[in-house]
Amino acid sequence: MDSSDRGSLRALIAGLSIVSGGFAENTEAAAQELYGSVVGVVRDAQSGGLPGAAVVIVNRDTVLKREAATNHEGGFSFANLPGGSCDVH
Repeated sequence: MDSSDRGSLRALIAGLSIVSGGFAENTEAAAQELYGSVVGVVRDAQSGGLPGAAVVIVNRDTVLKREAATNHEGGFSFANLPGGSCDVH
């Protein structure tokens, strides 16, 4: 995949939605932390799902990076993400 394909692929990531999770309570410290999920579909130029595409999500504050490959329909998901801003590539 050359750089123009990667740029097109990034431009075609569709259906991205951020779903907020519940609160997880640590009973020892009585603290609450917010976790969420990101789900989406990588589509090709004809709007078909792109299976096997590499998807990376990076938390802007912590630089936590997770990687996944899309499923047979181009879908991907990242669960249990700590709160904050992130970039998806």
